[in-house]
Amino acid sequence: MQKESKAQRVERIKAQMNPLDVIKDIYRYAENGEIVDDETIDRLKWYGMYPHNKHSNDENKSFYMLRVKLPCGKINLKQLEVLGDISERFAQNKADFTVRQDIQFHYIKFKDLPEIFEMLESSSLTTQMASGDCPRNIVTCPLSGMSGDEIIDTREVFSQLNEYFQANSEFINLPRKYKIGICGCQNRCIVHEIQDLSFVAFKDCDEIRFNVYIGGGLASNKRFASLLGSVKENQIVKVAAGVATLFRDFGNRENRAKARIGHLVESLGILEFQKKLEEFLGFEIRKSTELEKPSFLKRNHFGKTKSKDEKTSHIGFTTQSGDVGGVGLRNISQSMRKYGVESIALTTTQNFIAVDVPNESIESFKKSLKEVGVTSKPSAFKVRALACTGLEFCKFAISETKELQKSVISHLENRFPDFDESVSITFSGCPNSCVHSHISDIGLIGAKVDSDSGFRLVLGAKMDNSEKEFAKKSKLKASSSDIHLLLEGLVEDYLKEKDKFGSFNEYLLTQSIT
Repeated sequence: MQKESKAQRVERIKAQMNPLDVIKDIYRYAENGEIVDDETIDRLKWYGMYPHNKHSNDENKSFYMLRVKLPCGKINLKQLEVLGDISERFAQNKADFTVRQDIQFHYIKFKDLPEIFEMLESSSLTTQMASGDCPRNIVTCPLSGMSGDEIIDTREVFSQLNEYFQANSEFINLPRKYKIGICGCQNRCIVHEIQDLSFVAFKDCDEIRFNVYIGGGLASNKRFASLLGSVKENQIVKVAAGVATLFRDFGNRENRAKARIGHLVESLGILEFQKKLEEFLGFEIRKSTELEKPSFLKRNHFGKTKSKDEKTSHIGFTTQSGDVGGVGLRNISQSMRKYGVESIALTTTQNFIAVDVPNESIESFKKSLKEVGVTSKPSAFKVRALACTGLEFCKFAISETKELQKSVISHLENRFPDFDESVSITFSGCPNSCVHSHISDIGLIGAKVDSDSGFRLVLGAKMDNSEKEFAKKSKLKASSSDIHLLLEGLVEDYLKEKDKFGSFNEYLLTQSIT
């Protein structure tokens, strides 16, 4: 009998049972303590669960990662305290912010899941559809509805979109994951260029419309999203449903490496894709043009942002690759309670914004967080530094990431304290580009280097208005123990010949393979 391919196996498992029905099995396994069967493990993704990696020791194989969806990236004080409790009690003090405005825990045991789910439900949080072949957490501007200079408050249409997919069983079984973004801010902070589908607000005379971008992605689906045109706010949900329907009905279910929406757009052609979409919609998508946007490294909300309330301001903070842990969550929540801050909002760069900080408390609040390693004034090397889960937990990873990144960034800060060009540095434990290595100035991609774990480098991505290019391959590589010296050498060589180049990014391109 011919062995099933990976795609055939996954499609069979999804067809045999609604993946969301695995919740019954989760409670059963939690109660009886039996070893979880492999097909159930595959279905756990629909509740944000993955087993720890295959590189771990036997003890670690009984642990799981658990991802919690955070709509709009928002976390109120009560929710933050609950999440801190989960980390401290059940996750060995692990907690990570992600690039899709989620939070992830590690070292979760099955027997604890009923209590964890009860805690999440009590604070209006869920893990449902945090992963799996379905619509993932919809990313949006973390300051939606709260910024003093946003184009439009997208909270209502976000809620409509989120509720539509959360309650709609038609899209539980898609060919692969479906990532949507919606942005109403001036900063274009959601990085719409790499979303499966995104809606980006702009002013068209007296009307506010949304440009529709389709088919962006990284890794095996590496392509910048195509601009279809623009729609009205009240057309967004129908467009998202139409794209999901085309993806469900025409997406590739025979090869998971070619099963994303970008692959479908490529196979059909953008004109045919748009024709099929408009047939579903019953209206045409109006032609539009590309939107101006800030330089990539400024597409964030660090520092102080004007609030709609004159008595408060929003303060953007950097973490270290989202690795806050239970202690970090506890420290942040204690500072919030002390200084009258009611919520935070996660960004798509593994960082967060403290919302509506009373103006008279800003400096004291910032100082209290700086004491626990969280800053509103990141160094040039930390400003957009990202790291994936890495070898510690991910079965695909080749190299360790988060702790190494902390060490490398600290090394560069100490070695070049006056370096003033913001640079994006991302650590990815494998080639999947979960932390956007291919749109970074320096993307480190996990690889074996002389039989040791290490990284190969991709360099010099362009994400500005006039230029849009993925990072280029380079010949540079180093073991994990030597990566500090490799990056130090790049900065040092650039500074010696700085006058020859317009920027550090331009210098990095000279190190790439053209």
